[in-house]
Amino acid sequence: AVGGGHAVRHCVAVRVRRCVYAVQQQQQLQHVAGIYGVDWMRLWSLNPEVLHPDYLPWAERGREVMVGHLLSTGSRRDTAAGLAARMGMGLGQLRDLNYGIDTEGPLGLGQEVCVVPDSCRGSAKSIQGTILYRDKASVSAAVADGSFLPADGVLASPGAPQMPGAK
Repeated sequence: AVGGGHAVRHCVAVRVRRCVYAVQQQQQLQHVAGIYGVDWMRLWSLNPEVLHPDYLPWAERGREVMVGHLLSTGSRRDTAAGLAARMGMGLGQLRDLNYGIDTEGPLGLGQEVCVVPDSCRGSAKSIQGTILYRDKASVSAAVADGSFLPADGVLASPGAPQMPGAK
């Protein structure tokens, strides 16, 4: 250090929220959309509080817009490539929206991932299977690997009507 002083090093952990962009003063949705490689219409639909796409009256420091949907993975077999294909987005775009995502191995069950679905290029079917019921509450069940099912496969309480094929 200059003049015989000490150099001090500090490490700071920063947590960045996924799918959120802090709007800079005078920015429009078209500019933000260009940063994330999406069209302004998708950003506008993600932000219903924006009444006009060309005018962000609250575009001042600290204001935020959603730039995607926050998805929680539902299967131990979900991969970044499979999720990107299902959502109709490129793997590079998925990686850009999700710093540190593992693009080689499986994603963690319940891992939060920011996605920007493209209904024209994405999968026409969801991976969700049958919806079973327990005491009038719907329960998502039968994901491809059965990760949401109890070990015995029984979701309904004793005496409740069973779906055909349920144990």
